[in-house]
Amino acid sequence: AAVAPAARLACPNGGARCRIEAGTAYQPRAPLPSAAGAVAAAAVGCLTGSLAGTDRRIARGRRRRSRHTASRAAAAVTGTLLAAPSRQLHFAARCARGGAEVAADPSSLVLCFDFDGVIGDSVDESSEAAWRHAKERWPELDLGSSAEPFLAPMRKVRPVVETGWENTVLIRILAESGTEDSLINSILPSWEEMRNMRVQEWGLDPREMIREYGEVRDRWIAADQVGWLGRNRAYDGVTDVMQAMMRGGAEVFVITTKQKRFCAALLKDFGLHFPEEKLFALEDGPKTEVLLGLLQRPALKGRTFHFIEDKLGTLKKVSALPDLSEIKLHLVDWGYNTESDRSSVRSGSLGDISLITKADFQLLGLGRSWLDLKVV
Repeated sequence: AAVAPAARLACPNGGARCRIEAGTAYQPRAPLPSAAGAVAAAAVGCLTGSLAGTDRRIARGRRRRSRHTASRAAAAVTGTLLAAPSRQLHFAARCARGGAEVAADPSSLVLCFDFDGVIGDSVDESSEAAWRHAKERWPELDLGSSAEPFLAPMRKVRPVVETGWENTVLIRILAESGTEDSLINSILPSWEEMRNMRVQEWGLDPREMIREYGEVRDRWIAADQVGWLGRNRAYDGVTDVMQAMMRGGAEVFVITTKQKRFCAALLKDFGLHFPEEKLFALEDGPKTEVLLGLLQRPALKGRTFHFIEDKLGTLKKVSALPDLSEIKLHLVDWGYNTESDRSSVRSGSLGDISLITKADFQLLGLGRSWLDLKVV
């Protein structure tokens, strides 16, 4: 199959520009109708990822002019493209706000990662820690002799959790009210109100809950570190890409609501040799404040920031702050979010938030696979 030469064209996206990257190794799920049609598709959609089938993001702005603009853009592309209308093209379109080009130099990138749901799958560990915490705090509760019956329902409600101690509240709710899907479905859309009601009803102090939850983990690790580590796993391929990003010269940070000592231990267990000064955790304040602090660092001025999260609510908070508007926001499709969350992002209705797959993640910010990057 033919490979598209590199080309730039105007997008109908408020002045942003697309770049068709040469030789991007995407396999289309369905044949593209023609070279001109492929280029037109790039102009119309300003797509993030492969035009041949990866998740798409239609950026904010004008769409009514897209057909006319696309046809003009297609006609302006080199004769090499237009000379082979019957051949499939393998390329990706990349779009950046404000007309900026996609960064090809790894050292120009700042990549900020959430931990739980992005780097590591910790739901079984956090659920068992919550079960242990609930047994200590409410000995009168019938929680059984094992956390196992709670693990599957806790995975279903995990998208609502922002900080670990909330898992303990969920365990008690499930223990008292059952684990039926009807209860789980009521938790997902109304968790904040439900949590606040239980905090008041049960006389809970969130700061005390955080301390106790951490102490439960400390005792578990002291008694059985191997067992604690075994309740966590790294998502396939994610740590390999992060290692490649760091080797390539990108600035990589982790920003999490997990307590720092636990996140540091898991990063080490996952094989990520991560400098402590690049790990921001619960003790360091809200993610929005951490991101603002990084943006204001003189050493990071002028670089392109990406924030990779699994929680849509967090991305919305970042998106709502004008001071953070230059950060490119990405919701992962493998973390603790719901199909409703993913559909909202996929539809383009949230503007500057994109949905990324594992395949997209390998190319993030670079325009080619991080795993193929050769470090001299």
